[in-house]
Amino acid sequence: MRGPNDHRRVQMERMQNKSNLQVTFSKRRDGVFEKATELSTLCGADVFVVDFSPRNKQYSFRNPSVESIMNRFLEINPPTNTDVANPVIIAHQNANIDEINVNLNRLEISLEKGKNMDKHFTHQGKNLQLKLVPLTLKNCARSWKLQMKKFKEY
Repeated sequence: MRGPNDHRRVQMERMQNKSNLQVTFSKRRDGVFEKATELSTLCGADVFVVDFSPRNKQYSFRNPSVESIMNRFLEINPPTNTDVANPVIIAHQNANIDEINVNLNRLEISLEKGKNMDKHFTHQGKNLQLKLVPLTLKNCARSWKLQMKKFKEY
């Protein structure tokens, strides 16, 4: 007989229902990341967790940074066979690529908005003497790099 606070035990076998599988994955992933945050906060541990959903989406948690944790890991566990790709390194590279792609997409959206605003002001205000800094992908990337540098220094 179970008490009011007892939990039902879940059989440890792969779920067949894809909807339940995704919901369970999301909840348990959040729980794992919560525990990783607690471990990092309470114990001062450097934590890096990567998981892939049933739909092959990548999720990661890291504290303080992927680079510092990977550098420590590789110092302690140097690759034994350099011809074979290390899955940890590949996951690290993919995480960085995904992050860079998200930022690039944001920059491209900002660039497009800026171009649209520039067109609007050019057509609407021929008599206005506005000095606009040309909004190019290069300027956006420069701004993004400065922000990332400030963020890393923080």
